[in-house]
Amino acid sequence: MRSPPVVMPSPVRPCDTEYSDHSPLGPRRSGTKAHEMLEDNWPLVLLGLRIGVAVVLYLFLLVAIRALRAEVRARTMPYVVPRQRRDRYATDTRRVEVAPRPAAARARLAPVPTASAHLEVVAYEGDHEDNGLTGRSYVLDGPVLVGRGRGNTIVFPERHVSSRHARLFPENGAWWVEDLGSTNGTYVGGHRVSGRERLDPSDEVRFGPVVTRFVRNGTR
Repeated sequence: MRSPPVVMPSPVRPCDTEYSDHSPLGPRRSGTKAHEMLEDNWPLVLLGLRIGVAVVLYLFLLVAIRALRAEVRARTMPYVVPRQRRDRYATDTRRVEVAPRPAAARARLAPVPTASAHLEVVAYEGDHEDNGLTGRSYVLDGPVLVGRGRGNTIVFPERHVSSRHARLFPENGAWWVEDLGSTNGTYVGGHRVSGRERLDPSDEVRFGPVVTRFVRNGTR
């Protein structure tokens, strides 16, 4: 009786298949190379991130500084009254033609008894609406401070008026105005006040773009 043939098993060949990183059989060898490259170049990556952050911060600071400079320049820029606005409010042309009286000559005038007076806002020559300033009247019965700040006796909410612009006060039977170092100046009769200036009835007193008239009670 013939015996059955013996079948020999074929040799097992190694598998060339590359598995993915998520395969249960293990990560791919190519992923190991990418990880090694990232570790080798990690200092360069950190340097690039730091440079990018520094550039962004520099641009932000540059924009902030430019905006701050523009705001400061707008607040400190001297106010210039446009010619058409000066002509618009020039109701008394003879007053413009007559040269202003020197301060020394005004001081030599005989003093008059101090009496109650008031300021009338006759014109506003600013960039925006006058906020109802024109036509207002402010009683002067003692020393007053004029300015943009809330702590003043007379408040003109206008950016070209300084926080503490000027003061008006009675002395030796007369009224005086004194500029307190304002940016855009205090003017009496068309000329800028340096120090203090005596006021006569109907004098035009300008605080920046706000034009007022000094009135003694009983006179015009």
